[in-house]
Amino acid sequence: MLSEGVREMIDPWVADVIVRNTPVYAKPNASDAIRLNAREGDLMRVSGVSHGMNGDPNLWWSTSEGYVALDALRPSQNPWSTLWTVPDGLLALTGWWGATTTDANVRAGPSTEAPKVGHLPPGNLVKVLVEGPGEDVQGSATWYRIDGGRYAGGWIHSSIVKQAAQPRANTTPPPSGAASGRWIVVDRSRHSLTLVDNGQPAFVTYVALGVAGRETPTGTYSTWGKYRADDMTSASVRDTGGYYDLPNVPNTQYYLDGGFAIHGTYWHDDFGTDESHGCVNVTWTDGRYLFSQTLPFVLDGQLTTPTGQPATDVVILS
Repeated sequence: MLSEGVREMIDPWVADVIVRNTPVYAKPNASDAIRLNAREGDLMRVSGVSHGMNGDPNLWWSTSEGYVALDALRPSQNPWSTLWTVPDGLLALTGWWGATTTDANVRAGPSTEAPKVGHLPPGNLVKVLVEGPGEDVQGSATWYRIDGGRYAGGWIHSSIVKQAAQPRANTTPPPSGAASGRWIVVDRSRHSLTLVDNGQPAFVTYVALGVAGRETPTGTYSTWGKYRADDMTSASVRDTGGYYDLPNVPNTQYYLDGGFAIHGTYWHDDFGTDESHGCVNVTWTDGRYLFSQTLPFVLDGQLTTPTGQPATDVVILS
């Protein structure tokens, strides 16, 4: 019954691991690679329920770290879990990009007493949304609340993040102009996305793009289909290079038939690189903000919007 209820939800939730140890699989299949072993009391962010693939008969929790057996998780009762929430989209506007200087533990709150929700390797790009006070560590009480994929809303101590080069804007207009005066430019060479308003950059961020052989296609498109959350599976598209099942992909904006979309990401943190199956991957918070700024508008309480409405142009450059 629990899985039936969660299948109708689109918002992520935080779970406690309730068994001594549980494998976290890279794909929804018990024969696939094990990414890590989670331990009792660990926190995990759950996006929804996935059906087993490649002959696996099970249902799985789809989490930000991989796929977990249904009986291994329950809604968290840990007080720290209430702090590990997906940030508001407006914070995307004031965030800045940094890079980790060493292995960085991401925690549910600004304290070494808070549960570790994951870690990022040295040199990983990370978007800082909030600088806040927390536990004093080596003479500094400044912690950063971060954006990203797997750990958006988590906290990292400021001593292990340095400012990185910020993404550069590209305001190239659509060939036929933009009727609304607003468009998006994805610059593949810079791994950047720019929201342009009347010729001026209104927002710029890093993105992850398609890997070799499944490159993000260049051209001029439009945001013709928008979904607050949409299920993405390799069974629905061709030439994916592997199987996957990703429920409730947040803030999805389709721009080209074949499953190509700009969307939030909860399964990796490799922004500024080639990591996707061809889509334009953005962080959780950037995805929320962009979704609110493009046409067609999806009203509060709506999950999607009727087709045939005005759309926002998307220019993708090599």
